[in-house]
Amino acid sequence: MKKELIEENYGITLLGLVKLSDKTYKVFTEEEAFLLKKHDDEYIENIFIRLKMLSIDYFHLPVLTKQGNYLLYDEDKRYALYHYYDDESVLNKDIRLHFYTKALAELHSLSSFPVNVADGYFVDKLDFLQKQIDDKENELLFRVKRIEREDYHSPEDWYFYMNYQHFHLALQTAKKYLDDLDEAYKTATDLHLCLTYQNFDYRHILVRAQKILSLDKMALASPVNDLLFLFDDKVSFTIDSTVFLKEYFSIYQMSKYEIYELLTLLFIPQKENKPGIKEDIDDTSKAIRFLNRVEKVAKFISSTIS
Repeated sequence: MKKELIEENYGITLLGLVKLSDKTYKVFTEEEAFLLKKHDDEYIENIFIRLKMLSIDYFHLPVLTKQGNYLLYDEDKRYALYHYYDDESVLNKDIRLHFYTKALAELHSLSSFPVNVADGYFVDKLDFLQKQIDDKENELLFRVKRIEREDYHSPEDWYFYMNYQHFHLALQTAKKYLDDLDEAYKTATDLHLCLTYQNFDYRHILVRAQKILSLDKMALASPVNDLLFLFDDKVSFTIDSTVFLKEYFSIYQMSKYEIYELLTLLFIPQKENKPGIKEDIDDTSKAIRFLNRVEKVAKFISSTIS
């Protein structure tokens, strides 16, 4: 990236330009520091424009060029210049999650727009979910049958086998919610999509600045995509996800079909076959904890159906 190109397009005088990674530079000026970031997808500018039009201020937009664009082109490369913020790692995670959940709910509520089911999106969604269920069911069943054929059972196989029924019942529940989703699509009159963030990371959540960084994965999709993180170990191991879901639903009320989509995804076991005794046992334990959390909040999620 040429220093002169930045100065010319943003009307700033650079004191220094430090490469932080293959895609980011820290830009120093007399007034403040900036972050220059390379973007792979030119469509991201449409996302920036939509956020600006909707006046959704929580999500950190780039500085406009003097020509009024969010992206700066250097031959075939695309860059955006952002005000630089220091990390807030000292803040408790629950404080960040409260802010993040509120921001997501407002994003989904304000950016929602109607779509026609004939567009094919929802048919593809059903096919995708069915494949997810079938693939996981076949994978788990294949391992069970292998274990039952063998005379010797390793510790990780025994542990998996003892928990298989839990996984099996979860898959049956996922199938039930998928059937409910299919029926809900047929009768829904408010089919819609919205802007989704899909890039959860505590480092992206700046409470003091009231900003959420790194919009690279933002896209028009189902709001369900933004809620799955609440059940991951890195969030829910010591924090009750129900608290944040209640905050979310107090701002954005999901439609019936969105709730069925969420429940379908949540009940698909997150189990993977890992090499190594400890690694596979840990993964089975993690998958069981995930399902335990899902089962705990499923009743609340279902109760929000209007």
